[in-house]
Amino acid sequence: IETSTHAREGDPADALLDVAEEHGADLIVVGNKGMTGARRFLLGSVPNNVSHNAPCGVYIVRTT
Repeated sequence: IETSTHAREGDPADALLDVAEEHGADLIVVGNKGMTGARRFLLGSVPNNVSHNAPCGVYIVRTT
């Protein structure tokens, strides 16, 4: 498996989407935002935005 990392400034979701499109990514891996209570069933804004707008597959890792 070939992986790469890219440092960007700005909104995290926009940066992830830009890099994925620029490099023809096959998959974006992003962690969910740790939340407690009833909010634990909702994704944070970054994984939510990425999953709805990605040009490729998205794998959301449970981080909590």
